[in-house]
Amino acid sequence: MRKLLRLIDIHLRFLPALMLLACGFSFAQDGAPVVGHAVIPLELWAAISVGIGWLVKEISSPLTSLLKKWFGFEGNVTRLVYIGLTLICTAACGLATGAYAQGQAGWTSAAGALATALLKGFGDYTKLQQAAASATDPAQVLPVIGDHLVYPTGTPGTEPLIHNGQVIGAVRSLTGGLK
Repeated sequence: MRKLLRLIDIHLRFLPALMLLACGFSFAQDGAPVVGHAVIPLELWAAISVGIGWLVKEISSPLTSLLKKWFGFEGNVTRLVYIGLTLICTAACGLATGAYAQGQAGWTSAAGALATALLKGFGDYTKLQQAAASATDPAQVLPVIGDHLVYPTGTPGTEPLIHNGQVIGAVRSLTGGLK
């Protein structure tokens, strides 16, 4: 449960930074991009680029997994393959939607889409690694001395267990009756 809360905390810390980054890109433009005869507001342009980044991640991650399985990539090579696929898919999606055709607004949209795809892809991969690692961690075996279960030192509701002048663990309080 702690790992889940920690993961949520990490995501909530990076979401405002990503939103500020996207807003910075959209507010720094000097003119509204024109597609055909329609003028697209800059805020919508930033949202479109983030959506393209999410779509690119959804395409690039499975492709990277397939290539990793087929060719046996490991470590940094897999990351480079993912970055390459993300660049290609970002360019293809941007060109297909016409999102990158407006000068500086197009470049910032492409950068926003690429950053979104990379952050989301690497974040999801890290989340999967942590989930897999937590599923395979062995449970901590607590030793039993006599009739007492020995807990790690500092466990709430316990008192130190001392042997030969050294604290070797903690046991439930021996006073206060049965609990």
